[in-house]
Amino acid sequence: MKNILFVCSQNQQRSPTAEELFRHNPEYQVKSAGILPGSKTMLDEKLLAWAETVFVMEDIHKEWIEKRFPKYSRKVIVLGIPDAYFYLDAELIIAIMEKTEKYLKV
Repeated sequence: MKNILFVCSQNQQRSPTAEELFRHNPEYQVKSAGILPGSKTMLDEKLLAWAETVFVMEDIHKEWIEKRFPKYSRKVIVLGIPDAYFYLDAELIIAIMEKTEKYLKV
């Protein structure tokens, strides 16, 4: 089983949607987190150490990780999904599926 972490700003819309999409795949153990105070789950070193791959929604998330936890930056893949969606929004689901298809199976 591969450990996958999805990261966005506040862990309320994008990363929890991605977590939900891959949660039932037996090949993955999936979690999500945010980088801003007030996030449902705040990104920390323990989560980064746990993850084999870290998918971030935007470049700012990767930069945040590189600044605070540089030894984990090699695990990070930027998806390029802006903060313009609500949780489980159909367009967000499509964007996540398109951006992760070369890395993950549903």
